Amino acid sequence: MRIAIAQMDTVVGDFDATVARMAAQAESAQGQGAGLVVFPLQALSGGSFGGLAVIDDFAADFVAALGRLADSLPIPALVPVALGEDAGSCIVVLMRDGRVEPLGVMSAGEGGQGDALDPAQGAGAAGMAGPGEAVPGFVLDGLSFVVVFDEEGLDRLVQDGNAADVIVYASRDWYDTNDEATTLACGIGGGCFVREASAADAWLVAACGVGAYDEQVFCGGSFVMAPWGELAAVAPSFEEALVVADVDPLDEGPLDRPVAVPAYQRIPYLWEALVLGTRGFFAKEGISHAGIALAGDLCSSVAAAVLVDALGPTRVHAVIAAEDAPAIADARELARNLRVDAFEPARLARDGGTAAVADLAMAELSARSREGGWGIVSPADKTGGCLEPQAFVGPFAWAPLGDVYRTDVAALARFRQTRSPVIPRGALSRLGLPRLRHAAQAGASEEAQLNAIDAMLLMSVERRMGATAIADGQPWAGLVEEVLGRLSQHEAYRRALPSAPFVSSRAISDLDIPAGVAWRDHVRDEQAPVPGAFGAPMASGSPAGRTRDKADATEGASVSDDVMERLLGELDALYPDLDWLQDGEKDPSEGGGEDGAFGSGLFSEN
Repeated sequence: MRIAIAQMDTVVGDFDATVARMAAQAESAQGQGAGLVVFPLQALSGGSFGGLAVIDDFAADFVAALGRLADSLPIPALVPVALGEDAGSCIVVLMRDGRVEPLGVMSAGEGGQGDALDPAQGAGAAGMAGPGEAVPGFVLDGLSFVVVFDEEGLDRLVQDGNAADVIVYASRDWYDTNDEATTLACGIGGGCFVREASAADAWLVAACGVGAYDEQVFCGGSFVMAPWGELAAVAPSFEEALVVADVDPLDEGPLDRPVAVPAYQRIPYLWEALVLGTRGFFAKEGISHAGIALAGDLCSSVAAAVLVDALGPTRVHAVIAAEDAPAIADARELARNLRVDAFEPARLARDGGTAAVADLAMAELSARSREGGWGIVSPADKTGGCLEPQAFVGPFAWAPLGDVYRTDVAALARFRQTRSPVIPRGALSRLGLPRLRHAAQAGASEEAQLNAIDAMLLMSVERRMGATAIADGQPWAGLVEEVLGRLSQHEAYRRALPSAPFVSSRAISDLDIPAGVAWRDHVRDEQAPVPGAFGAPMASGSPAGRTRDKADATEGASVSDDVMERLLGELDALYPDLDWLQDGEKDPSEGGGEDGAFGSGLFSEN
């Protein structure tokens, strides 16, 4: 069979346009001899439907769109969809002969495994993963297919004994700069997917969307891999594409014309992801112009360059917000090099100090943005958002660098200079190191201090490590405690930070630290004993509830099952009448008539 993958960039909820484009892709696939077209999970639902998932009218329009799509497809199509408020609940739909055939539903934490529907309800063969572990599956033209959504599901499918000819990997992973597997095809060079395809003795069809959906950025890289590891087809990263490949379960290789595995270059990919995420945010929000304050420093210079690469120079407007002569000169030079129009507040304000300059620049930028309908862009990066978020709270719409540590911002600047040297040397050297009393513990230079600070933040934010583990006997206990203390101290400010493209496994918006908490982590002489109540390991997850790095899965802890039972028992003793609340029944000890204890009205079922 010839199989096509339609790697697309769509707009969530624009059902008419999306259905028309998907039908056109299917027609193109048919013209190239394909008997099945596989659409990425993101085509109809983006990363997820979010809060729209619970609105009945939206669900009705979505179901109607599925029907129109089925009617318009000239060949069978596989359409995965993220159903719930996040990507944790997915459904697989097969469309053929004008019919919509749901194959199965997966829930978060099942690793792509889920409830396969009875074959009589539509799809054909299911339950190919082994006894008790069914995955969505179907048979088409004599080939058997199963569908998974992440690496965990793929691993479990292999462990349970795959019996399908083709595994469809409908990736729900957004791009993570530190996880090659999220680039799909580029991850193969790092050892991803080859072992699984070989162990399963199956063709692997991996599909992912491309583009920005909310804060998630998907980079594409869809591919078709033979069981022995050769690539039959590869879609480019960061571009829409339709690729086709012949799949023959009887073929034992090698392929006549295998495709080379693309190399993963982290910093260039990170740059493209930020540009794609920024372009998608402005386009899908209907904002055509952006405004930014240039301070003559590293972060504002790199953010401005991302904006220009995403939107073009004529749609970017800048205000000079630097406080001293060298920085002012560098900000002006950057504006000229990027060919963006720049304006300056009144000169007298510079005598008032840095705060006065920044305030005046922001007031000017805000006024002009209201007149022109611009989106105001923040220069905040992840390092600043963690440690000095109060400096970045304002009328910002977007922060291109908000999920990028400053060490990587410096690397991005050096990469952008290889394309064209637009950032002045002085701006490159103004790192804007966060003001920390113990920074000198990490070294004498700003670069050494920044590297250490960012490493501490990464271990805390992404890997959920505590102060003792981060310090690990190094002579910077004071710096570790100060960095982690800042994380807790400024949570209230951090909640007001602008949206940013997700390019890591855990954004700072997912820290989930209570505002106003008094406890501060501190370095102990030795690893503190973990009470039995917190002895069970907990997998650290991304904002979608998924652990990207399996090595990090043991970080953190959760309440063990026996303790949960004890807690529930104590709650039951304290509140013996809780069951009537959970079961939706009326408390027998209360009145309230037929409507229960809460009576009737708008909030009667809360």
